[in-house]
Amino acid sequence: MFLLTLIVYGGLALLPGDPIRALFGPRRPDPVIYQAVRDQFNLNEPWIVQYGLFLRDLLSGDLGHSFPGDLRGQTRVGPAVRDLLDPAIPVTARLILPVLAIQIVAGVFAGAFSAAYRRRPAGSAVYAISVAVLGIPVVVLAYFLQTSFGYQLNWLPVAGLTEWPSYILPVTSLSLGTTALVILMTRSQLHDVLRLPFIKAAAARGIKTRRLVGVHAMRVSLGPVVTLVAANLGQLITGLIIVETIFVIPGVGSMLYRAIFVRDRALLIGLLMVTTAFVIVANIVADAAHMLLDPRTQDEPQI
Repeated sequence: MFLLTLIVYGGLALLPGDPIRALFGPRRPDPVIYQAVRDQFNLNEPWIVQYGLFLRDLLSGDLGHSFPGDLRGQTRVGPAVRDLLDPAIPVTARLILPVLAIQIVAGVFAGAFSAAYRRRPAGSAVYAISVAVLGIPVVVLAYFLQTSFGYQLNWLPVAGLTEWPSYILPVTSLSLGTTALVILMTRSQLHDVLRLPFIKAAAARGIKTRRLVGVHAMRVSLGPVVTLVAANLGQLITGLIIVETIFVIPGVGSMLYRAIFVRDRALLIGLLMVTTAFVIVANIVADAAHMLLDPRTQDEPQI
């Protein structure tokens, strides 16, 4: 987390241009107001001093203030970053939790089906569809779904998150590609596990394919799949920025886009700290789940 704040803060400080000047739009800024806003964000100090002041406030629990809106002849303090995060995090959580559920449930079942029947047309079809979907960028998929099912057919809402139909298009846009990746990973893991001696011995005893795959091979195969889901959360957040912006969802993703666009350091670092903490916790949970699912990972060799 410390390295994250250092890299982002230093990188934004090295970018050319003046973000405060952009707050005034095309008109000439009032020198007094312009200087007051720069003083408010310590922009007249060297960047390392700015960073030290930011860390001082951060250690006391203060995430700082976002840039004020369009300044029209007055100096205003921007909204507190914490006040901006409080309503945005639940919105993103309501969007990302169904995506994770679809990845784990649909991805694992479809991957297991494709592995169990890999020599049959149905198993090959699941594999081919997953590869094709994985090659479609999230931005293309989101615009296609919004245009087709929202604007042209008028079946589903195209903006916001209100009632349950408004979740279908953004959740589908986010989950298709990541679920396809889970399908391919599950299929690959099961394909390898089904070749192990204990699986062949179980098959020789007459155990049916469904039980062989779903009970005996699945537990050993799920560990790397869970690790993949956790490790892929960074890519999921990237897709979240695109989807929330396209579907006008006031969550963490669309706020990240705005913070990058206007180079709002305090807001950008606050958002990145939330997303990074989420990724770190998810990976710790995934490591623990991997150890529970596969007992072989609990006994490390003594060196």
